[in-house]
Amino acid sequence: MTKRFLNVEYNGINARINVTEMEDLSEVQDAIKKKYGEDISAPPSRIQLFQPLDNQEMHINKWKLFNTLAQDYFDEDGLFLVIRTTPPPSRQPTQLNLGSTFPAASPAINAFWAAFTNYSDTIEPNTVVQLPENVFILGNDSIGSSIYIRPCYPELYQTSLSIVQSADIRHLIILGNPGIGKTYFGYFLLLQLARSGATVVYESVTQEFLYLFTPNNVYKGTRFALHDILMDSKTFYIVDGMEPLVEATAKTILLTSLRKEVWHQFSKGPCTLRYMPVWSREEIFACRSMLYHTLSEDLVEDLYLKWGGIARYVLKFATDEEQQARLKEALDISNIDAVLQSFGGSGEKADASSRLIHRSVRDGFHSGPYQFASAYV
Repeated sequence: MTKRFLNVEYNGINARINVTEMEDLSEVQDAIKKKYGEDISAPPSRIQLFQPLDNQEMHINKWKLFNTLAQDYFDEDGLFLVIRTTPPPSRQPTQLNLGSTFPAASPAINAFWAAFTNYSDTIEPNTVVQLPENVFILGNDSIGSSIYIRPCYPELYQTSLSIVQSADIRHLIILGNPGIGKTYFGYFLLLQLARSGATVVYESVTQEFLYLFTPNNVYKGTRFALHDILMDSKTFYIVDGMEPLVEATAKTILLTSLRKEVWHQFSKGPCTLRYMPVWSREEIFACRSMLYHTLSEDLVEDLYLKWGGIARYVLKFATDEEQQARLKEALDISNIDAVLQSFGGSGEKADASSRLIHRSVRDGFHSGPYQFASAYV
């Protein structure tokens, strides 16, 4: 008998599942669980299959639907069904060994996480993920409701997953110049992990608490309170702009600028580094057309020729005179020796150097040589 293999994808990991002679979806669920192992923490009964369609997905929840799938989903190098996991039955917040209970996060953050979990649109580069009305990223209206998907995000996401899910390296540092979208890549990670049913701890230098995102609810706590969760290798731990808990065994991704005071000590463990590139001119203008259309093309072009691919100053602060003056300030306090010596450090000269020098990025998000931000600089 000719063997039949189903193409599936979960959390960025592709696999081919032997479905020869199977006659029930439960058999397919069991085979998927066996293939993915601990990468899918849910039991087989909570594994669901979805067929991507134009702007929506079809839930393959009946054997009759499974039997109508096109041959493309079984051909090698063909199409893939998407695996998602349903939430477990409603339960009380996890109890810690100390007997305390995780406090629930605000309704605003729970609404944000629910929107991410239920987001079903196809995510494509050079598009915008838009949350529902009055739902804000991390429940914070100052952050807004929109995420521009940089073309590098999907590939960097796949690279990140392959690293933190490996047996020997579970910690990743993603470095890059300030103002290029590292924080928003963190939101992109949360979106993808929410859709996959993962458990995630999110920590940011701008927030008082850590947030524990589960398929069911969102909780908040300190590192001490969440220590057991951070020591669970199935947990994803996303950290923005500050040193993570060094001993954490969770799948850890640190997003930070090049300042060594944040990442250097953490990098001494079982860890590797990747780099996020600055924006291309095409990205700048694509984002302008979708989120900053009130800015004239001439203004954006002029700022790009000065700042290079730093979206924070070319788009977000395009009309802020004080922010725009920071480039001249950097030029006034720096000479070439000071710039090179302070790059990646801390203090006024280091801040200035990050505006004048960009780290280039090679294939695979590896580090390339330093470059001046622009011909203007």
